[in-house]
Amino acid sequence: MRKNSDRETKQSSQARRRENAGGSQFPPQISRAEPFSMPLTRRALLVTAAAATLASCAPAMAPQPTATPTQPFALGRTGTLYLDGTVPPALGNAVVQRIRNVAGIPDVTAVPSLNPSPDLILTFGELPPGYTGASIGTSPVTAITHLRVPIDSITADQARALLSGTVRDWRAVGAPYNLPVHLLALQGLVLSPDMPQAGNVQTVDTADALLRAVRTQAGSVALVPVELADWSVRNLGIDDIYPAQGRGDVTQASFAPLTLRIGAANKLVARGLDVSFLTASLGPALATTIPTFDMLVAGDIILGRGVNNKMVAYNDYLYPFRKMRQELMSADWRVANLECSITDLVPPPADNFTFTFITSRRAVDGLVYAGIQTLSLANNHSVNGGVEAFTDMMHTLHEHNITTCGGGNNLAEARQPAIQTVKGTRV
Repeated sequence: MRKNSDRETKQSSQARRRENAGGSQFPPQISRAEPFSMPLTRRALLVTAAAATLASCAPAMAPQPTATPTQPFALGRTGTLYLDGTVPPALGNAVVQRIRNVAGIPDVTAVPSLNPSPDLILTFGELPPGYTGASIGTSPVTAITHLRVPIDSITADQARALLSGTVRDWRAVGAPYNLPVHLLALQGLVLSPDMPQAGNVQTVDTADALLRAVRTQAGSVALVPVELADWSVRNLGIDDIYPAQGRGDVTQASFAPLTLRIGAANKLVARGLDVSFLTASLGPALATTIPTFDMLVAGDIILGRGVNNKMVAYNDYLYPFRKMRQELMSADWRVANLECSITDLVPPPADNFTFTFITSRRAVDGLVYAGIQTLSLANNHSVNGGVEAFTDMMHTLHEHNITTCGGGNNLAEARQPAIQTVKGTRV
């Protein structure tokens, strides 16, 4: 303990001596700098003076200009948008809604022509001179036909044969009877090179006019953007891909998709309008389509008499539908008329020539297997087993998620429509 105390006392005395020598204000660990001197020759003095004189004669440095910030583009008025004939109306309306307050454009109104020159153009074709364009996105090609074309799907090779005019009758691609092919095309629509066009094709000016032509001309067929497809025409599958119905992988389609473009007048681009800002906002509009689905309607389904005898003999109540199930399941909504009574309350008649059509409750398994979703009961054979058997049948059908119409426990129920949700659409 004493050794440490002596050491501390000694260090303290040394510190006081350093502080008193000259009154230094520096901390003990920092020493004051020594004066610095350097001998300067006459030659060095002359060189230094000359350099100083030259520096004083040099021109003053010009100040660097400050960058002026670029003002964002602002149209300052309602813009004009021309939807050319290749654009389906539903798609055009969606674009008009989405373009508001985008890229400095407060609003747009659709105009019917290119004269006077519009601010913007939307097309599945080529833009005219004077416009800077950009791609919004792609739309799958779909084939539409008249409703009475009795074919659900064709191959890509068959489609090429039809479009090129090599095949001139639907019977050559699977129709059960002769029906001349009538080719239609949308003027200005840019198809990929692998989609041949026959010389006798009838071109139509607008998407709406093309749709009307397909509806009215038996045997007609045309390739269109999927946004044009609706329930009033048959949406033909190609290689089992149905773009309008959302069935199949459209990325594996045999034909290249169509490209939707928007063009801005060069004078607006020169003022700062960035077309890419428009494309980013408008891409989702391509998903805006009229809800489309396939509805298959079958006629009278009679599961009594001879049909019942076959089901009993084979112990197979799916038997009547096995060969047609694939065709039935190709549709999104399957509707039929049930022309018999399904019940276990009344035994089926043994008479092979009877007009009392009754089958056992097990027959509902065949309807489920066939994918039947809605049945009409408004016919003269629904009550062949009596009223109690009729209500029992309704209970059985509803129990198996088959909706009914045309019959009920009372007149008010019988008059109620059958309501079904098909692909998100209430029908």
